[in-house]
Amino acid sequence: MFAAGCAICGTDLEQHRREIAERHIDIPHVPRVARPARFGLGAHVVLVALVLLATFLSPFLALIMAAVGAQDRHRNGQTGQRNLFIALVVVNLALTFLPQLRFGLYSLLS
Repeated sequence: MFAAGCAICGTDLEQHRREIAERHIDIPHVPRVARPARFGLGAHVVLVALVLLATFLSPFLALIMAAVGAQDRHRNGQTGQRNLFIALVVVNLALTFLPQLRFGLYSLLS
């Protein structure tokens, strides 16, 4: 970085740095357009739908998914969605401990 010349080929690095500085043209600052959020409402709805589907098939799996979703929403400061996932955790925890519903609500249909 601070060498005057290249140790391998002998090129004068100070001259190269001066040439780069002379060619440097100031580019005017162009304001950026505000981008929408990375995940829209659709991604949140899909996650809730997947947890509800897992509730019908396997409450234990849905319990894990809802707990991870609640933790993620808590970290991102989305308290409304966090509370929704906590409610789903409670529902799935209750379903896990009921013997007839342990294998999901779908097992009642068959």
